[in-house]
Amino acid sequence: MLMRIFRVVFLLAAAGCSGASPQAGPIPLAGKFADYNETITGEVRALSPQTALLADKDWVLTQDLFIILRTKNSKLYCEGRSEVTYRPSLIQSYCGTGTTSLAVFSCSGGRRLTTDMRLTSCTRGEATGSDNSGARFSFVYGLPEAEAQQYLVSAEAEVAGKPALGQASLSGGGSGSGFLVSTDGLVITNHHVIDGASAIEVHRAGMIYTASVVARDAANDLAILKTNINGRPLPLASARASMRGDEVLTLGYPLPGIEGENQRATFGRINATSGIMDDVRYLQIDIPIQPGNSGGPLINRRGEVIGVVSASLDDDAVFRRTGAVPQNVNYAVKADYISILLPPSVATVASLPPETELSALVGMVENSVVRIVAKP
Repeated sequence: MLMRIFRVVFLLAAAGCSGASPQAGPIPLAGKFADYNETITGEVRALSPQTALLADKDWVLTQDLFIILRTKNSKLYCEGRSEVTYRPSLIQSYCGTGTTSLAVFSCSGGRRLTTDMRLTSCTRGEATGSDNSGARFSFVYGLPEAEAQQYLVSAEAEVAGKPALGQASLSGGGSGSGFLVSTDGLVITNHHVIDGASAIEVHRAGMIYTASVVARDAANDLAILKTNINGRPLPLASARASMRGDEVLTLGYPLPGIEGENQRATFGRINATSGIMDDVRYLQIDIPIQPGNSGGPLINRRGEVIGVVSASLDDDAVFRRTGAVPQNVNYAVKADYISILLPPSVATVASLPPETELSALVGMVENSVVRIVAKP
């Protein structure tokens, strides 16, 4: 039951919803894609709730949700987080009904899902959204097991005969970016760039190298490839020292089928030291990026990699939710999560002199940035 999500919240606020008792454990969900032969199963898990005292002496409750989605036919696996914040007076009067939140999912194969989640009763909720190619989907959660199974049977009959969902990729048709982090050819990129590939090529300076995956971190969208490239690795630095307003750049291979295969450099600043719903794993940046920039390095004025360019806010989903189109809202995974994957033998690379102009840095680091081509 959905009451499990807010088990601590309801205990503290003494919610007036008779017959619903807080219980531990995941909450099952069931859903479907509107225009494709695809159904969805999964679960919602509640993380530790937080309380905050406001200036007016009132207080709010925040519940962080971890959500897993799986599709039956295309075998997608998606993970996402959502944060619900509201005042206890709302819970006491309406048991949280009508409370909404935004959830963003990263999926295998590079698909991204964005959805609005809404409580429909004390024990249930629903969500509607779309993926990065515009495919619409919906799901419900908190149904009793028998009712959830009945929902899935009905959904399968409804979508039968519709086209297959297929695969969507943020990496520009199997293409992304990456960068060297060791002298013996280790390359960092996004997990979604290479996920599901039968073969991987790394293109650099007119040469093509084969690559193998030596480490994966799907949760943080990172992967390490092994190649035979000899070159200067880029230094890694913790993003903890980064500040809003810091100048940064990225190099990569956006939209190679349209812009061409030459490397592009784009520039901007750090807007926030957290991502969607204040996700601490990410930096928010205003560097213009396109499909194909995924996996490229986010570089500060010392020539250090402080992040890996990963995603953009979904314009359509945000417009449907707010009526406003977001302006250049992009994200990079913090470089702190790379060190966890690297073998201990990888030596630390010295940074460049401090406060180097970004335009001068481009020539210093361009040979360390590569194009990734993932073969289906």
